[in-house]
This record gives sequence, structure tokens and C-alpha cells, in this order.
Amino acid sequence: MFRKFLNESPRTKTLKSRLPKLQSNDRLIGRIRSGPNGQAILTAHYDSIAVVNDIELHNSIKQYNLLLNQGWITSNMEWCYSQSKDLSIGNTVTGKISLASERAGKTRLFAIVDYWTQNSLQTLHDWLMKILKSLPCDSTFDQNRGFERILSVKTNWMASFDITKFTDRVPVMLQSTVLEYYTHRDLAFYWERIIGTRGFLSKLIKHVVWAVGQPLGALSSWAACTLLHHHLVWFASYLHFGDHRPFKSYEILGDDIVIWHKGVGLIYADLLNKIGVEINTSKSKSYEDNKREPIFEFARRISVNGNEITGIPYDLLEASSKSIYSFTELINYSVETKLISKERRDLALPDYLSPKGRQYLEILLWERDLGHPNWLENRFGNASEEITLLNNFRIEIAKIRLEGFQELIRKLDELVYSSDLETNLKQAGVAYSDMLIGYSSTYYHPIIHALNHTGMDMYDVLPILESIEERLRQGEILELPELTSVEYLPLPYQNAYFERPGERNPERLRKHSQLVLTAAERLNGTVNGFMLMND
Repeated sequence: MFRKFLNESPRTKTLKSRLPKLQSNDRLIGRIRSGPNGQAILTAHYDSIAVVNDIELHNSIKQYNLLLNQGWITSNMEWCYSQSKDLSIGNTVTGKISLASERAGKTRLFAIVDYWTQNSLQTLHDWLMKILKSLPCDSTFDQNRGFERILSVKTNWMASFDITKFTDRVPVMLQSTVLEYYTHRDLAFYWERIIGTRGFLSKLIKHVVWAVGQPLGALSSWAACTLLHHHLVWFASYLHFGDHRPFKSYEILGDDIVIWHKGVGLIYADLLNKIGVEINTSKSKSYEDNKREPIFEFARRISVNGNEITGIPYDLLEASSKSIYSFTELINYSVETKLISKERRDLALPDYLSPKGRQYLEILLWERDLGHPNWLENRFGNASEEITLLNNFRIEIAKIRLEGFQELIRKLDELVYSSDLETNLKQAGVAYSDMLIGYSSTYYHPIIHALNHTGMDMYDVLPILESIEERLRQGEILELPELTSVEYLPLPYQNAYFERPGERNPERLRKHSQLVLTAAERLNGTVNGFMLMND
């Protein structure tokens, strides 16, 4: 019946007609950090041995990549295998289980899968994320918008369901069914084989296989689960109303959900029970009252009687007590959750800071709020000064980044054209051959790919940075180029490789804050700086 619903629903048909093209992957990923056999990019050749020795997984990846016209990934993997099979590497695995502690004492299982699986799934992951971004009731890309949407609802019934182990329990077969509808039967089949039938190494149990659902960790797994979650709500609406009307009285973030239609909500809960997914009734919040505002929890934020009562996360408090760089996150989080108002956030600055430290923090907070004239006018007087100072700040930041780029390019040249790469591989204890990290073959080790692509990206960005000062002075309104892919070199002695940007990425936040303060120091007391910082 669910498959029939997919085929007949005008909503799914419309969504299918508007889908972006599923592009093939054209380069190997450099930013994956953890692999089942060590640091992902360094030990990608170890992973190739594990995959090729797993006949079923090897074939599934091969067929899947052929369907997406990215067979070169399989060929590169097989080349790495041919160059590594005789090395003294020992036992290798295609996946392992990792435990991660979360707030409220929770421990979540994560799957760490091989490098080649992640590269194969990258394009599907990106495609699914674009679909989620297009859904009006999805909060993946803006959790605050989703929370505020629920907060604005006027209703006499609302439920926020706490779902127990959603990804572990929701059948991967249903996810594959949805994927098949939007793509191709064979693609969905091999995706299910890659995701749902593989084994994982565990410290407690040597070999683990998910019987029903799937663990989080592989690219596309979370996005596929979330997309199915939306379709389960739409299906519940269809079962309640008996027609395909567009149902929007809900909000989803992964396994988080709030519904404000009683009939659909009850059928949704029953539907989950039928497919073997348990709702934790002791943690779920159901509200039915004509006189008071709803009580709900969404994205780890809580509202009671129309007022948010979310506390400040302990990890954010701890980080902000150690660094003013993290304190900017604390202030912005407090504004977002309405613990303090935007206009009064200066009152939240810590008393223990020195005058210089307070000035630094004020600069960082100001920079985080660029583009909001009402707040800036209190400091600089008018919009003209704001625009001038904004341009001066951008110019100074571009200069500093340009200086940093020269150093990164020097390090890149050392890795590519000297023995630095071999030295660092030896220090990391990674077995390799000269052919494996050489440049004389049709195929290359992933770290060579990463270094080459980083270099090309650097030289694409370099002229933009070099010309940005002149273009800004001529009055052009420019955004600084996206530098995520080139700010982190895949150096063997680093702990992270192309680390993904995140709202609370401490290292990224620290580097950006230092750049902002350096720019402020350079502008301080100059004609273009408006006496930005007091002596």
C-alpha cells in the first residue's frame, strides 16, 4: 500500500518532477577524517584491500558506481588494492562501530565505513540533502526557523514524539522503496546492499550486522532516513483523510518530529508501531488544551506556554569559559533562544575580562553581526560609515588570508615535490609503496588526489584574493570566496583532514576569530578604522 501511495500521490509526483539532476562524483573526498583502519585518507589503500576481499560489497559498489557513471572510483580503488595487497598491513575491515556521548547522558552508535563507500555515496548524499532543503516542513538547514514555526502555531492539540533508535529500527527496505521511486530500481537495490547488509567490527561483538535498519555514519544514511520520515507523515495524512491533500501541520529534523493535527498524529504513531519503531511515551510530549499554549520539544529546545525555556548546553558553557572565541557562540545562542535580547547582549559580557579582552570580544561580536545597521548605528553613527568600515574590514581580511595562502602553498609544494609526504607517512606508521604515492600511473592514491585538487583550488582562489582589494575600492559589493576546501591541507601529521565547517567547530572558530582580531588591530587608529579599538 505504501508503494501504491508513492505512485499515486500528486505531492510525490510534483517533487519527483522538480528534483535536481543526480550528478556523478568527479573527485575523491579529502575531508573524511576517520576510517575503519586508521585516518581515512592515509589508509584508503588499506580500505581497498578490505572492500575487494569482501566479494559481495565489492560487486555492489562496482555496480552502483556504474549506474551513476562514476566507475572511475571503483577502478581507482582496485588500483590501490593491486599496489597494496603485498604490503605488510595485517587484517583490514570495511567498517567498525564507534560510540559517541551526547547530552542528557545518551550514547549513540556511529558506523565508520571505508573510504571507497563514502566516495561512492557522496553524490547521492548531496542530492538527498538538496531534496530535504526544498521541503517546507524540514529543519535540516535551519533549526531555528523550524522551532520558531512550531512556536507560532495556534492549535488545541500538539505532540512531539521521542522516537527510540529511529535509524536502527526503521526498515532500510522502506528507505530503499522511497529511493527507488525517485531514482532507479537497480540504484536503490545496490544502495541497500551497500548500506544495509554490510558487517561492522565492534569491541564487544566482533561482527555486527543491522537486521532491520542501519547505523548512522555512512554518507546518505541520515538523509535517506529523514526523507522516509517525511513520507511516513504524508502517508499517515493519506490514511486519515482518504485523499492526497498536501499536509503541512508538522516539522521534522531527522528523527525529531512535532505534529499539530490529532488525527494524523495518532495514525502516524500507530504506523511507526506497525513497522517496529518504538515511541518513548515517557519522553514524548502530547498537549491538548484550548486555553493554553502548547508544550513541545524540538531540536533539543523546549517551549512551555509559548515561551522557550531551553537551557544553555554544558559544552558551550565550558568552552566559553576557556576562550572568548567560543563566547561569541554563547552570546549568539542566548540571543537565538531568547535568553537575552539582541539589543541588550552587551550586558552579558563577562566581568572578569580585562579592558583589552572586553574590546576584543566586542569586536568579535560586532563582526558576527555585520549587515545589521540598527545595531551598528549605535557604534558608528550612520549607514555610510558602516559600509565603509565593512569594505575596509573585508580588504584587511583578504590581505591576511592572502598572506596565509602563501604559507599554505609553500607547504603544499613541500608535500608534492619533496620527500615530506613519505616522511610523514612513515611517522604515522602507514605502510606504502613508491608506486602507490607516485605520479607515474593512470591512477593515484587518494592523498595525491587531495593534494592535487587542493593546489588547483588554491590557484583558482588566489587571483580572487589578489584582486579583491582593488575591486572593493572601486565600489563592488563582493563576498569573500568560500575557502573551506583550501584552508585545511591533508597533512599526515594533522588530526583532521579538510574538516567540515560547523557552527561550533572550535578550531575553525579560533582561526576565524584570530583573523578578525588581526584585521581589527591593523585598522586600529587608522583613517579607515574609525578608532575601532580604544587604547
